[in-house]
Amino acid sequence: MTLVVAAIVVLGGLVALNLLLTFGIVRRLRTYESERSQGHGMSEKAPGLPLGAEVSAFTAETTQGRKVTAEDLSGERTLVGFFSTDCGVCLPRVPSFVAAVRDRSAETTRALAVIKSGDEDPAELLAALKDDVEVVLHTGPGGIGSAFAADAFPWFYLVGPDATILGSGYEVEQCLTEPARV
Repeated sequence: MTLVVAAIVVLGGLVALNLLLTFGIVRRLRTYESERSQGHGMSEKAPGLPLGAEVSAFTAETTQGRKVTAEDLSGERTLVGFFSTDCGVCLPRVPSFVAAVRDRSAETTRALAVIKSGDEDPAELLAALKDDVEVVLHTGPGGIGSAFAADAFPWFYLVGPDATILGSGYEVEQCLTEPARV
């Protein structure tokens, strides 16, 4: 009988401790959510360059061997898509990127896809991008990734004739509705 009473007391203590910890976690989550909704705590800054920012100088080479520089972005609107071989969402976004390029070709919008190489092979992304888009393989720090401050994938930009950012977003459609910043 003593053993049963001891087990009940220990079990009751564990239940009380669990209840206290649960209330503590709920309280912390409420505080966190309150701070976040007021703009404190986590940064709500979108990835990459903000609207109106000018793309800084870069030099890259396409898979066809053509040199691309920041000056090449001047003169026409350019749709730029950043993809990563390690991104599970990137490959499903490629068809909408290619479709946007085809739909906007009458508006003289050029297209450039940048594939950040990671652990995975870029062959699937390259095959999905077809011949409608010039592709740059980005392999290290600096270069075109730094010029666009690309730190999220997939991420899309609409660059204006003056090499400034007109729109950007996680979905290609978001950057095409100017001004759009998600």
